[in-house]
Amino acid sequence: MIYKHIQQAMVELRPGDKIVKVLSNKFCIAKILCTNNTYTKEHVFGLNNKLVYGYGQLENIKQSIEYWEKQPQIDKSKWCFDHSENGKPYHYLVKVCDNRKIKQQYRKLKKLL
Repeated sequence: MIYKHIQQAMVELRPGDKIVKVLSNKFCIAKILCTNNTYTKEHVFGLNNKLVYGYGQLENIKQSIEYWEKQPQIDKSKWCFDHSENGKPYHYLVKVCDNRKIKQQYRKLKKLL
């Protein structure tokens, strides 16, 4: 099921959590229910179609936003695998990480906070 509002998704996907503040249709601040029936500190949650994503504690979110602002849109890194134990040469791969969607979510979150 695709959800349009975070309140509906939180009730169905994370039934024990308590919503503290709704930032928009896609983001909210909630407290997580622990196994001993207490609540943790406030966490930020976001909605993306069928999934509810946790962005971490509210007090640490500014550090995450700063980190993702410094990251490039598309990151290419070279990985080297050592196969010398098997008698084979080094194996190089280029790993491509697309950070555009993540950066977009953090920009939206920055505007709301």
